[in-house]
Amino acid sequence: MKEAFSPVLRLLVIILSAAAPLLGGCVANKQYNTTPDQYLSAVIGAGEGVVGVDLAIIEFDEFGMLWDRHQLEDAIALIERRNEESERGIVVFTYTHGRMNNADQ
Repeated sequence: MKEAFSPVLRLLVIILSAAAPLLGGCVANKQYNTTPDQYLSAVIGAGEGVVGVDLAIIEFDEFGMLWDRHQLEDAIALIERRNEESERGIVVFTYTHGRMNNADQ
């Protein structure tokens, strides 16, 4: 009885099957939010009796360097503007997502 696959083809299928999930999880090392309408947004608009919520995204590369200094400057300007508009001050929450989920490495 003849085999359906040659040993070389069988080995190639095994290697490609093992590598496919690894290649599918890779993302490009680049800045994703390039314009202010992408990295600054009002999540919940302020209104009468409603507290507004804004989101500002600041992206860094794998070495901790800013991709675009405008993201930082625009986020600081937004915080300052909201603080001036507020009668009681504002609360700023920060969330940092790291490659290893910590700043240990």
